Amino acid sequence: MTLLLIFLFGLAWGSALNALAYRLYHKKSWIKGRSLCPQCKKTLAVMELIPLVSFIIQQGRCRQCKKKISCQYPLGEALTAIALCGSFLWLTRDGMSYQALFLWVMFLVSWSVWFVLFVHDFLYTLVLDAVVVPAFGIIVIVQSVRIILFEPSVVWASVVFAYLFAMLIGGGFFALQFIVSKGRWIGGGDIRLGVLMGATLGLPHVITALIIAYIGGSIISVFLLLYKKVQWKSEIPFGTFLACATLVTFLFGKPLLAWYMGLFY
Repeated sequence: MTLLLIFLFGLAWGSALNALAYRLYHKKSWIKGRSLCPQCKKTLAVMELIPLVSFIIQQGRCRQCKKKISCQYPLGEALTAIALCGSFLWLTRDGMSYQALFLWVMFLVSWSVWFVLFVHDFLYTLVLDAVVVPAFGIIVIVQSVRIILFEPSVVWASVVFAYLFAMLIGGGFFALQFIVSKGRWIGGGDIRLGVLMGATLGLPHVITALIIAYIGGSIISVFLLLYKKVQWKSEIPFGTFLACATLVTFLFGKPLLAWYMGLFY
């Protein structure tokens, strides 16, 4: 029953995140106004807004203009639902606890932030400060609450230093590339995403996420080149790889690091 509720919530939340990503890019109000068909701009009826179900019933087309609806919408809804269910199972694998539930809420927040960033970078090769800046503030607050609740004996100076260093590594790694290449290799948005990665993951997991992002990005880029989907000079939205790597590391950073270290010791 719990998983069913999380799945249904995930579908609705994924729909909301898709709408948020669309409205932010088109500079529309986050909360005012009804959802529209991106093609004909007709206001959608309530029955057209049921996550995933409406897409299936309408066979992927708008009821008004009959034009195809982007697969982004059902995919985003389904992936969000699956991710929230999977993360809940993983984080509570050792039993239900307040800490496990709080970590799941943290994953929900992280997924929401990085989902919107992923959509913007994938579709528009754009990293919006309107997302990054408030996201940074939210992540810092959530991390602080986590430490207060579950690590009360920690020395705050060491925690602040560790996270600042993680943000320096994440942002500095891309800033160095930006300076050396004079902006040809990466954009300024990647620097801000690197800082956000550091705030989300801390040390040493920000390094793990960077490694995953570059390995994953390299493999996918090779396949795209082989199948001639891109050219050598094509612009690759690297923020999408950073988003995926951050979320994977959030859940599996510790076992991945333990596995990697086990290769040498």
